[in-house]
Amino acid sequence: MASGYEVVDKSHVGGQEQFASEWKTIQVVFHDFAELPFERDDCTTSPNMKCHGLEWQIQLFPGGSSNSSEEDVFVSIYWCSKSCTATKKIRAKSKFRVPSAAMEGGGGKIDIHTPKRVWGQINYDKREDILDSSKNYLVNGNLAVEVDIQVMLD
Repeated sequence: MASGYEVVDKSHVGGQEQFASEWKTIQVVFHDFAELPFERDDCTTSPNMKCHGLEWQIQLFPGGSSNSSEEDVFVSIYWCSKSCTATKKIRAKSKFRVPSAAMEGGGGKIDIHTPKRVWGQINYDKREDILDSSKNYLVNGNLAVEVDIQVMLD
């Protein structure tokens, strides 16, 4: 051996060793985007979707959420784990994408998330820009949103 020593056994003490899972993607298509309610805080929610053995949901606010500034109202997209409970916290990392417009966002560190907390927000663009056909957000009037998810595994 080049190092001059050999590890013959390995142990982890204090907590559990965790590994990052592979990235997996969930996608939701919001049909007829122009027809969705678009007052501030109007929300259109996907059904629960499975990824990494957990349930996830994507929420779309076509007129922005109360978390966006008053002057600049951007379409907001949130994602959350519906599998979180008081005793089961999830550590995850995400990236958002609108594939038709080659728009990507989000990312960041892996964090622990608790139930009742919606997390993973991104503000994309103004509603009128998404409706602008030259920007390629919509395909046949539909907005497709993808979320890449990586979770920490024990």
